[in-house]
Amino acid sequence: MRAMSTVATLPGKTTDLPANSQPARKFRNFAAGTTPLSRYLTADQTRWLTTHLCERWTTLNTNMTSWREKMAKWERMSEEDFSDRKDQRDQVNDSSVRDIFMDQNDTLGTIGGFYDFHFAQAKDDIFGTRPWLAVTPEGKDDIELADTMTKHAQWKFNQSDLEQALIDALKVSTWGGTAFVKAGYRKDVEKIRRVANVAVSTATGQPFFKGVDEAGNPALVEAGEYIETAEELASFGISDEENVWKQMDVEDVVTNYHNVESALVDYKNIAFETTAPLLTLRHTDVFVKFKMGLIDVMSKYGIPESRRRELIGALMGESDETRDHREESEPADASVAAEENTNPLVTLVEGFVRCAPAGGETIQIHAIFSPDLNAIFRLDYLANVTPGAILPVFPVRINKIPGRIFGKGYFEKYENPNNAIDRQYNLITYRNRPNAHVWTTFQPEALADWQEGKNLVLDPNVPLQLAPGKTIQDLIQFATAPDTNGRAENLLNSMLQMIQMRSGITSAAQGELKGVPSANTATGTRDLMSRGATLVKCPITEQQSDIRAIVEFATLLLYANQDLDETFTWAEGRETKLLTIEKDKVLGIRVNATLTLTQAQNREKLESAMAATDLVIKYISIPEIEKPAARPAFIQALSSLGFHNAEDIIRQAAVDPAGVLAMLPPDIAPVVEQAFVQAGLIAPPGGPESPPAAGQAAPVMAAA
Repeated sequence: MRAMSTVATLPGKTTDLPANSQPARKFRNFAAGTTPLSRYLTADQTRWLTTHLCERWTTLNTNMTSWREKMAKWERMSEEDFSDRKDQRDQVNDSSVRDIFMDQNDTLGTIGGFYDFHFAQAKDDIFGTRPWLAVTPEGKDDIELADTMTKHAQWKFNQSDLEQALIDALKVSTWGGTAFVKAGYRKDVEKIRRVANVAVSTATGQPFFKGVDEAGNPALVEAGEYIETAEELASFGISDEENVWKQMDVEDVVTNYHNVESALVDYKNIAFETTAPLLTLRHTDVFVKFKMGLIDVMSKYGIPESRRRELIGALMGESDETRDHREESEPADASVAAEENTNPLVTLVEGFVRCAPAGGETIQIHAIFSPDLNAIFRLDYLANVTPGAILPVFPVRINKIPGRIFGKGYFEKYENPNNAIDRQYNLITYRNRPNAHVWTTFQPEALADWQEGKNLVLDPNVPLQLAPGKTIQDLIQFATAPDTNGRAENLLNSMLQMIQMRSGITSAAQGELKGVPSANTATGTRDLMSRGATLVKCPITEQQSDIRAIVEFATLLLYANQDLDETFTWAEGRETKLLTIEKDKVLGIRVNATLTLTQAQNREKLESAMAATDLVIKYISIPEIEKPAARPAFIQALSSLGFHNAEDIIRQAAVDPAGVLAMLPPDIAPVVEQAFVQAGLIAPPGGPESPPAAGQAAPVMAAA
């Protein structure tokens, strides 16, 4: 059994239940004796822990109802469903009985555009290139190993559901503020039978079996694996006369999946302390609900067949205590037997808690249990389940709320401005709908042949006979409603510009707002782009930071389970090459994983390079005599763009003869050098240099 730590820990928020608290239903323990913790705890302690888990899950699950209702509303809004605001009263006029949304509930999709842009930008920044992660072993300065691990981790993650789970988390956190990803490792093996050619002894008619002797050397044994290749047969010294090949059905074990397993946790299936500042067991217990088929539950958690009927009976609502006064009864054995070969779904909860089931210090526990069945299926120390007892549930957030686990998505942050814009838009279009029709009236007495019940057809090709002294204006009049939407449309335009400026995702292109730069000018465009890039980068950085923690944990799981050498392909087409990861070098190794963010870096590098080119061109155009004074300013400007060798890029001014000669083409330099020698500015080539006289400065080139 793993030794328990004696380091003092902060008390958990979990409150221990009274010792005499007993569940109403029969307790079922399917985890007894299967793990170190389940063997360590007594039956009473396991019963108490199961009760504690069930009641703790019920409490936390109920407390998160209001948050789930908000998430459901924001999810509908992300799908352009704004039905939730139909029953809201007008926030401006409390005495108003009806809001415009009761009559017309259209949307401009302003926040939807922000959401789409942000999600596409974040996805492109993180997953736009391959590899999108970099792996560095801790404590090892091995560049080749780090490069191989980076490519191998990318190759493995391409075959897993990690990237899709992270993309889903990006999407949910963008519209909802918070998403949760659970990472784990799954190894699925399956026993099959296949047809194979095996070596059979001509003397006995029995197959040869390969194995090892006491010294560990290859040897023939009475039972083991079949010999299926001629090379193996020759290595055991068996001749062709002693062997014959026959086709047989042989048992084999295949690995269907041996990789990281990740999934986005639905907001309806997670529960924790909503007031906790961090999602760690030092601050809150964490529960995740999931469903699994009965047969899969029995296989995964090692439940013997002898307990199948008991489990099916519990699923069908079998009561352990019949209550005659309620006319209750246990289901008939025939009903239970009818379900034995089916695979009904079982609702389970995976719990990560910190408590003291055996008294003394608290321990971190991983448990699989069913509150409905009052049963526990697995129980162990968290340190035996994840490396370093790391909680495998991670939040991905945007606009993180200080001191809380949650973030604020676009539909929460901009809900009020979005409603105000849509309200103004609906007011305008609702009024414009009846105003789009022209009111027509006519005076029947203006017609010469008017009769009661006669229909008047307004057709330009059919002339009308008017009564004496009447005109066409006396017969027909048209009227339109006065246009009163001018100020309303200006207000809507201003509201759109303000929310665009606030988000930083789009710009105020019209430039009609006082103090807001216009996108129609070069200076205004640069100001808006700089501001927008800064505002969008901050929430994306928060998401990237949370995703990096998930990737690092997934990489840690990957190499904690790398129990074999693995050869994989890297690159595509003619550049494809085979690489090998060796288990002896990586098994159990701790690593640091980072996101390369190549796409975002390439854009920043391109913008910096273009700005640096402009600076260098401007520096070259300055006269040489003025360059010494201007050079520090150019170096500082270039350094602010991220260039660490700015002093090498911005060259020294060529104000002495040697500098001038260095700048001249090779065919012109000798002629100029001879002129300098004749003028006494430099010494003859190969001759001794004459130092300047005392008090005389070294000659310099005059400005042109």
